[in-house]
Amino acid sequence: MEVEQEQLKLPTPPPILHAPTLRLPPPESTPKFATVEYPAPVSSVDSALGTIGGIGRVATAMQTHVNGAPTSRPIELDLDPENRFFHTIPANIASTHNIVCKVIKRRRKKPKRDADGNIVEEGIYSIEPVGIEHKIARFRAMADFQYYPDIPTDDETFLLAEALKKLDVRGVRTYRLSPPDENFPESAFIPPPAFSRYRLPQNFDMRPAFGTTIQTTESGVTRLVHAARSKTRTIRSIMSFEEQVPTRPEEVLLKELGREKPNAIEARLLHLLEERPVWTRPAMMNQLTSAEIKMVQANKSQCWARVGYTFSDGPFRDLVVRFGYDPRQHPEARFFQHITLRNPENVRIRPQPGMRALSQAHFSGAKPNAERVSNLSHIFDGKQVYSKIGHFQLCDISDPLCRSLIDSPDGVLDFCSSDINEGWYAYDYFEQIRQVVRRKWQGLLNGIEVTTEDCDDLLRWKCSRESRVGQGRRRAAAATTNALTGVAPRKKKSAKKAEDEAATSEQGEEAEEDEQGGQESEEGGSGSGSGSEGAAASSEAGTPSQKGRPWTSKKPIRTAPWEKPKSKRSKAKQPETEAQLLSRLSRSARRSSVRSGMSVTPAPSAIEE
Repeated sequence: MEVEQEQLKLPTPPPILHAPTLRLPPPESTPKFATVEYPAPVSSVDSALGTIGGIGRVATAMQTHVNGAPTSRPIELDLDPENRFFHTIPANIASTHNIVCKVIKRRRKKPKRDADGNIVEEGIYSIEPVGIEHKIARFRAMADFQYYPDIPTDDETFLLAEALKKLDVRGVRTYRLSPPDENFPESAFIPPPAFSRYRLPQNFDMRPAFGTTIQTTESGVTRLVHAARSKTRTIRSIMSFEEQVPTRPEEVLLKELGREKPNAIEARLLHLLEERPVWTRPAMMNQLTSAEIKMVQANKSQCWARVGYTFSDGPFRDLVVRFGYDPRQHPEARFFQHITLRNPENVRIRPQPGMRALSQAHFSGAKPNAERVSNLSHIFDGKQVYSKIGHFQLCDISDPLCRSLIDSPDGVLDFCSSDINEGWYAYDYFEQIRQVVRRKWQGLLNGIEVTTEDCDDLLRWKCSRESRVGQGRRRAAAATTNALTGVAPRKKKSAKKAEDEAATSEQGEEAEEDEQGGQESEEGGSGSGSGSEGAAASSEAGTPSQKGRPWTSKKPIRTAPWEKPKSKRSKAKQPETEAQLLSRLSRSARRSSVRSGMSVTPAPSAIEE
């Protein structure tokens, strides 16, 4: 037992030794030092001081630098004082309170060596404090880029600079400007005083962001993906020229969701697509309740991509299509084409009877059945307008006149065109449907119910049943304008023809009278029946039968206020330039000379007679 206690005894600690303490002398009696951290090995102190401006410049900079304020003459390191193109390195002067010590090393004259002849005795060192360091100059800035131009010795500018540097009056007086020449020498381009704006090195720390992982995409490309990123998925989009359509959601989306079966809101959207394979998003949202709309808006990044796909161009652009259904292969899909109407005047819809009660029932949660009330902004019946934005599918248009044009097989093509203005309908026929819907819809925006008689001019169009795919845009636009106005395209008059018409103005007036007489006889119906029959024949031919009207009709065509052309704003008159003033004066002088040459007196032969 005693042996164990002796083993458990701790060893005796060594005695505590305190370092010697000395009292610092007062600052007034202590010598002060200024230090320069030279950024290069020093073999000669005088040469090193010469590269930073000498001892006088260093002393001036140290004395004028107070509390970190910049000095008027900073310390700069110039390793090539004779080269004026060298960019110096500035020093940063800071205040310190370090102790300057004097280190003395004592060693024997004959140092002690080992068996191999190496010195084993390092010597005896003694440290003695001599003062306090109050200023220090550090070179922490990076060296700038250097540029040394190849200057010839006979260059006039270089010789002038040397003369100014040496105060050579004769060299300055003999300087002459060289003749202008486009082949400028290299010495004519003065380099900038600094190439880099950054003096301190930047710690870029090039490494992946925290939380990123390495993933391989479907194409085999390796990417850095943030694990906590917002995983947003847009609905899959294809081009109109792609033959295959998507049949199921993307595998990446299903992998991110972690499930194959759709949730409640996705099942609801899939059920709507089973009832109708093509929808607009507002139309689908109008079929949902308020709670379901909130769920779709909260998960819209995955809901639309989970239930269908869309086209990025063509007649079915931006429509939600059921997976596996190709509207380009089914002629009955023409009823799913959509018409988008703009409201440039931003006309607000006028309140319709019963709409306030409908909206209150839709947004209030007082009654359980109120949530089943759907919005009607995607429907156009020709009597009421439910939204100031017109985006309708042809199957959602119930106006009798528009419905007759949509259901008519006259303008249906044998194939689905990739043109956004065609699809299964010919260009002219689909444009006629759109113009009729536009006139009725804009009339309802202004509180006017447009009747069939108001669309009589649109119904008299001579519509082509051929597709315009492959035609130029200008040609198609010109053909549409001609069909709208019923006039043939005007040809530009040549300059010679314009001069002939100006010279024979009297003949032009007679021709105009003959033209008016021909129109009157045409209205009277010569050789083609009565006046109405002649007008109908001319309208079928696609040419105007009366001047000033696009189509012949016994009653004038009414123009809605929103279809009248807008008056252009008059631009501020610009001040007349000198060239315009001279041109105007010369034209007026020519006119006055022509008028002075004309005489109203009869010819001399007539007087003699």
